[in-house]
Amino acid sequence: AADFKTIFEWHSYRFYLAAKHVYEINDVNLFEFFDYCGPAYCALNAKLSGISFQSADIAIRLHNSLEVMDANEATTVHNLARYRAFALEHSALTKSDYILYPTKKYLEEAYKRYYEKWNALEVHAPPPIVTWPNKRQSHETKDIFLFYGRLFSWKGVDLFVDAAVSFLERTGSSETRFYIVGYDSNLPPAGNGVHPVTNGMA
Repeated sequence: AADFKTIFEWHSYRFYLAAKHVYEINDVNLFEFFDYCGPAYCALNAKLSGISFQSADIAIRLHNSLEVMDANEATTVHNLARYRAFALEHSALTKSDYILYPTKKYLEEAYKRYYEKWNALEVHAPPPIVTWPNKRQSHETKDIFLFYGRLFSWKGVDLFVDAAVSFLERTGSSETRFYIVGYDSNLPPAGNGVHPVTNGMA
């Protein structure tokens, strides 16, 4: 890793080596990467340079890039390493064969205003919905609400809390339970823990 400027380049190179190995031993015609911190960067450069992946397409699925998240988080501290991660994301998106997006609104409003025009084919590809595992028998007398995701405002945890408070004020229900599950990003509104947000909710 000493030959790489940041951990982001190192991670992208490791993704490339793994994908290249799979490509060489299997008949793979599509590789899908996520967008966060540009893991597809090295693989795409290898394809454009004629080193590998000549008969395969490379797609990037839009989830949340680091730049998009930072643009919506005023408390983020920027440094050179972070800007290099932004650059990897930009480069990968402009070189990709396909861009997979969950909704048109998300593509247009959350992404395109931060990025230059890309040549990739845009494909509407919402996350698959599965029917397993089967739902356990529920208790009809209780309402249970779950927030599952990284704990910071871009994911909407503050909206979940506001909705919970509004619901309890309107219904006065004593049987309702609210659960927040996810990695604490140490960013507002909860600071460095979820306790100020969730205290007294369950």
